[in-house]
Amino acid sequence: MNTRRPIISSSKLVDKGSFYKNTTIYCIGYGIFLQYIVAIEKVNKLQRTSIFSKPIFQAAIVSFFLMAIILPVRSQENNQVYELSEVNFVDRAFVFNYSLELDVASDFTQYAAFLSPGLLFISAELDELPGIALAYGTASLLSLAARFGLKELVDRPRPYMYFSDPPQTEIAKGKQLDSFPSGHAIMAFSGAAFTVTVFQLKYRKSQYKLAANLAACGLAVATAGLRIASGSHFFSDVLAGAILGSVIGSGTALLAYKLDLL
Repeated sequence: MNTRRPIISSSKLVDKGSFYKNTTIYCIGYGIFLQYIVAIEKVNKLQRTSIFSKPIFQAAIVSFFLMAIILPVRSQENNQVYELSEVNFVDRAFVFNYSLELDVASDFTQYAAFLSPGLLFISAELDELPGIALAYGTASLLSLAARFGLKELVDRPRPYMYFSDPPQTEIAKGKQLDSFPSGHAIMAFSGAAFTVTVFQLKYRKSQYKLAANLAACGLAVATAGLRIASGSHFFSDVLAGAILGSVIGSGTALLAYKLDLL
């Protein structure tokens, strides 16, 4: 293993087009959820305070704008020699070169774990779906804000940058210094933690609880493992992402439950 090599000077570029596209798609989907909530309230003629006055809804709005304003805008030159010996011994024990196949596989497991709260719909009543959708929408926005915000604040070379043949396509995208934390782990564990927490709070007697929880957690763990094996993250990157995602997912679910939103 070659642990020392010069890095070709390159800028930490930001794919603003993709960021805005993904944000727009998310806004459209989130807007549909909100319209659905309004429709449910009108159809059922609920005699209670509108869901839009709930603190969790206000938190969703704040988190969305927070995510929007932390778009990375700086560009910096990277002309550094990386030494694997400078990496802590735990992370150094789990360093792999880049694998496109495993990188792509981690995308699929991340999306599957992120969508795992959909398993709650099996046990939930129709009038409970809007609250679940709103709560998880809020958790998703907070997770995205944490993902982009921390990557902007912390510059850490990805493991593949310590090898002599790093993927030039990834470097061209400006992703080589975005190792900490693992965004995939944040999103995957946020979805899994939300699913497990809501099942425990609301549907603990559901016959689908065990299978759903195992599926959600299994996908999240698989995502974490693939991010390490693909050479995209160190162990500590994934651990931090898993903890952060779990806190956001479970915390949002608990808050929504206490506010009688679920």
